Amino acid sequence: MQMLLPLALWLLICLALLIIHYQRFHRLRKGLRNSKVEKAMAQVIPLSIIVAARNEAHNIKDFLPVLLKQDHPNFEVLLINDGSTDKTELLLAEMSKDFEHLRVFNHPAQGKKKAISFAISQAKHEALLFTDADCWPSSFQWAHKMSAPLKEYDLVLGFGGLIGPKSFVTGLSIFETFQTASAYYSAALAHKPYMGVGRNMAYNKSIFNRAEGFAEHSAVLSGDDDLFVASLENARVKLQFNDDSFTYSDAPTSMEQWWLQKRRHYSASFKYPISRKLGLGLEGLLQLFYYLLLPLVLMLGAKQVLFVFFIRYVLMLAMAKPLAMHFKAWQEWLVFPLWEFSWSLLTTLIHLQNLFFGPRKTW
Repeated sequence: MQMLLPLALWLLICLALLIIHYQRFHRLRKGLRNSKVEKAMAQVIPLSIIVAARNEAHNIKDFLPVLLKQDHPNFEVLLINDGSTDKTELLLAEMSKDFEHLRVFNHPAQGKKKAISFAISQAKHEALLFTDADCWPSSFQWAHKMSAPLKEYDLVLGFGGLIGPKSFVTGLSIFETFQTASAYYSAALAHKPYMGVGRNMAYNKSIFNRAEGFAEHSAVLSGDDDLFVASLENARVKLQFNDDSFTYSDAPTSMEQWWLQKRRHYSASFKYPISRKLGLGLEGLLQLFYYLLLPLVLMLGAKQVLFVFFIRYVLMLAMAKPLAMHFKAWQEWLVFPLWEFSWSLLTTLIHLQNLFFGPRKTW
């Protein structure tokens, strides 16, 4: 009887994961369907696009012209050079000569949050759109698609995808990005927004001031996106599903780069509301134990366990397919058990490292 306990526990975990993902993907598929029948937002509002950069000369050279040539009649781009030691300042000085709506501010290194706060104080317009210095928009309609809803909403959350050559790190990064996006999109659709990504989000200056900016979490290195969204009360939130509104950046090229990036990103999670921490933490632990128990339960009933494993695999693919294809993560989802196990194991280790050794202090 005792030997059957691991099998019963594994089956219970399998059922719990299916319920979690069914709820999430059901909301997302409904949101995607609704977005396709919405009327296009024709209004164009004056817009300030804000980018904070530190030692990003190699990226800015290619990415910034796409921002500056957006199909939008009234916008400015504010780029805050946060103490770069490469050729960022020289490059921006040259580009400022060619683009009159590019405004450059060179500051000593003070951190991303202070750089963004300064840019907001200097922005000419109420509507603010944010991206990172290593991102590029998916189309020249990006600025319009992301900003138009701010006529009616306080906050617009978009998708920031990753691309790169086929490798373990690239596959893991794309899977993790889709996993994260599906979680915060689903939460927002349930009227419980807790995060967005700084690679692609927009909000009005008034709501930033109402929330007193980043004051509530100023001591945390990251959090200009997720902790800020979580700090907003009664905000009117719009999700963008249109693929013309996405941004993309290169996936990390090494496990070390991915690890350091995730350590910085996850440092903000300690400040999440307790309910959100419990929900995300429970999901990660369920995924981890699902795979750690697998060798043991296979010994107890290989045929039955493999059958249940296969059924979950098929059901997950069926639920995720339209979303993964829309967010260009379908290839990774064809082998999602590999990424699910890797993601749950590695992120657990990163959270433990942040807990015992403290989060990263520089960006």
